[in-house]
Amino acid sequence: MNKNRLMILAVIALVIVFGLSKRNTSDINAVESKTIPVEVMELMKSDISEEYYSVAMIEANKNVNIVPKVQGEVKDVYVKVGDKVKKGQKLFKIDSYGYQNKVNTLEANLKNANVNVSTAKTNLALATGGQKDEKIVSAEASYTKAKLAFEDAEDTYNNMKDLFKTGGISKNDLDKAKLGYDNAKANYDNAKVSYDVFIKQGLDTSIEVSKNQYESALANKESLEAQIRDAKEALNNTVVTSPIDGVVASVEIEAGEITQGSAVTIVNTETMKVSALASESVIKNVSIGDKTRVYIESIAKEVEGEIISKSPVAINNKYEVEVLLNNEDKQISEGMFAEIYLKVGEEDKRFIVDRKHLVKNEGKTYIYVIEDMKAIEKEVEVGAIKDGKVEIKGALTEGEVLIVKGQNYVDDGTEVNVVK
Repeated sequence: MNKNRLMILAVIALVIVFGLSKRNTSDINAVESKTIPVEVMELMKSDISEEYYSVAMIEANKNVNIVPKVQGEVKDVYVKVGDKVKKGQKLFKIDSYGYQNKVNTLEANLKNANVNVSTAKTNLALATGGQKDEKIVSAEASYTKAKLAFEDAEDTYNNMKDLFKTGGISKNDLDKAKLGYDNAKANYDNAKVSYDVFIKQGLDTSIEVSKNQYESALANKESLEAQIRDAKEALNNTVVTSPIDGVVASVEIEAGEITQGSAVTIVNTETMKVSALASESVIKNVSIGDKTRVYIESIAKEVEGEIISKSPVAINNKYEVEVLLNNEDKQISEGMFAEIYLKVGEEDKRFIVDRKHLVKNEGKTYIYVIEDMKAIEKEVEVGAIKDGKVEIKGALTEGEVLIVKGQNYVDDGTEVNVVK
C-alpha cells in the first residue's frame, strides 16, 4: 500500500515539474517574441547636387488631331487604332462626286472664257487698227455668227428641257445644254454690243468699249483659273493623309458619317515630352539644351531628358519648362507620371539613403534609428532624388544607426535585435 502511494506521489511530482518547465519556456519565448530582428547601416552624408523637383504627366512630343479641310460623307476609313502609319499614308476618303463636278464645270467655263478673251482681243485690234468700214463688216460678221450659234443653242436647250421633263435625259445632260446656252448667249450679247457700238456710236467709242470688253473677259478668265485651283485643292483634300509618321491614337469617324471636327489622331512616340513648373529662383538656372534627370515610377526607370523650351512668361508665378525624352525602346507611354529634377545648385554633402529605407504613414515620412537597442522614430523631409536614393532632412546626426531592413515592422520604442 505504501509502495503504491509512493508511486502516485512520484508521478504527481513529475507532472508539476514538467508543467513548470513548459511554462517558463513559454514565458521566455513570449519575451523574445517582442524583440524584432533588424539590419542596420551607419547614417552618413554623401555628395549630391541641389535639384528642384516637379511631377507632371508625359505626352507625345508630336500629337496631331486631323480635321478634314472639306466636308462630306465618309466613303472609306483605311486605318484603326494602334496602326502604324507613314507620312502621306491614306487615312480616310470623303465623297468626291460634288467636288469633281465643280472642277469639270469650271474647266468648261474656262474654255469659253478663253474664246471670249480671244474674241475681245480681236475686236480691240480691229477697233484700233483698221479702217472703219472693215471693222463694221467684221463686227457684223461676228454678230451674225454669234446670233446663229445662240439660236441653235437655245433650240437645243429647249428641246433638252422637254426631254428632261419626260425622263428622256439625265440632269447632267440638261446642265450641259444649259451651259452651252449660257455661253452662246454671252458670246451673242458681246457680239451685238460690238456691232451696235460700231454702227451707232462710231469708231472712237467702239475702241473704249472694246478695251473694256477685253479687260472684263481677261479678268473673268483669271477668276476662273483661281477658282479651278481652289476646286482642285478641295478635290485633293477629299483623300486625307497622315502629316507625320506615327501611330493611330484615335479614330472618330465611320463610313457613311458626315465629317465634323477631329476625325483621326496620330501620335509619334519615338520622343516624348513632359513639362515642369518652376519658380523664378529655379528658372534662372535653367537653359535650353541642359540635361536633366527624369524618373518614371510606373516602369521604375530613370532617363535623361533635354530641356527644349522654357516659358518667358509666368503663370501663377510659375514658369513652364518642357523636357524632351527619348523613347526608342517604346517603354514610355502617354499618361505616365514623371518626376522631373532640375539642377539648381552645385554638389555638397547631405544625408542620402535608399528610398526603400523610408517609412510613410498618414502623409508623413519617417526613418528609424537605434538607441539603447530600441527603434526610435524620426520624421524627415525628402529632398532631391537620384538613382533610387533620396536626400533626407531633419534632426539627424552622422554616425546614427539606421534600420534598413525590418523598419516596417517596428514602432517608436520597439525593442530590436541587430542581426546584420
